[in-house]
Parts: sequence; C-alpha cells; structure tokens
Amino acid sequence: GVVMQVEGTVWFAQHIACPFGCTASVHARGRLGFLLWRIAAVLLRLPLQRYCDDFYSMDHPDTAYHAMDCLARVVRAILGAPALAAAKMLCSEELVILGLQVGVKHCLISIMPSEDKRERWLAMVRCGISTKCLPPWAARKLAGGLSFGLRFQFNGLGRAMLRPFFAQANQPAGRKFVRPRLMTALEWWRCVLQEELVQTT
Repeated sequence: GVVMQVEGTVWFAQHIACPFGCTASVHARGRLGFLLWRIAAVLLRLPLQRYCDDFYSMDHPDTAYHAMDCLARVVRAILGAPALAAAKMLCSEELVILGLQVGVKHCLISIMPSEDKRERWLAMVRCGISTKCLPPWAARKLAGGLSFGLRFQFNGLGRAMLRPFFAQANQPAGRKFVRPRLMTALEWWRCVLQEELVQTT
C-alpha cells in the first residue's frame, strides 16, 4: 500500500500486483504490453503499434471501430472489465497520441507535437532558463516527453540534447541547479519548441 498527501488530502492506494515504485513492476508492465500487442497482431491481425501500455493503429474507416472493439474485448477478457475505460478508446481522422497530434488526409500522415504538450514543455524549459533551476523530477518529465514526442518521430532530432536532462534526472532531489551543459540543452530545446514542427509521410 502507498499513502501520500496531496494539497492537504491524504490518499491511500493498495496494489494487488505490480506495486507502484518497484523495478520489477516496470518490467512486468512491459511484458504485459508486449503480450497484448502480440495477441492483437497475430491472432486478430490488427495493424497495431504500442508504446509501453498505450496502443494505437491505423485502419480503414469502415472497419476501424470494429477493430477497436475487438481489441477492447480481448484486453477486458484477459485483465477484467475495468482494465480499459471507454473514455480511453478514441477513433478519428485526427488524434492526439502520447502528446503527438496525428492526422490522416489525402493518403498522407502528418505528425506534430500537440499544442498543449508543446506549451507545457516550453513553459518548463523557459522556467529552467530563467531560474537556472531544474528539479530532477522536471528533468525526468522533459526527458520522457521530448524523447517520444520529438526524437522518435523526427529522425532522432535532439538525441544529444536529451542527455543533460537524463543526467539531471538522476541527481539527488536537492540538487536542482542548472549546469552549463544543461543550460545549452534548455536553450536548444526552447528554439526547437518555438518552431511549428510537422512531419508528413
């Protein structure tokens, strides 16, 4: 069980399996995600992709809803009915997937960072530059978001400029001052995030 206090309210969470904070839980979650992807791709023949435990796909408009329902039924049959909320199932010609706005038009796929994510990343970067402070938790969030949101989708964009974030994320909690390499990375990402990056394939 985990007990935490957030804004004066005490929260208690009990984990029956995969306890929060355990390293083994991360590996178990990855294995479970791979299992579900494998079942959907091999048995259901769905053109499915995944990132950790998030699944996304492209299909013909006439069959997209049916394919999505098939995947949901398999997940709920394995993990139980509450495992997949209906609000998590989205189907449209334009979706926001893990911070990326993906659209399909005239046989072309366009990918760009969603406006809210881009503004959030930019605000964190600007705050780090102005205060010369970036707590390890903030560096961790930036490293994770930028890694998927930009580097994986834009041919390795900024791979070297993510290393200072990962280094800062591994610092002790009290060590939050920005060093020269991290400042360079923050300045670089500020310039990149101010551009309206779009990848079309």
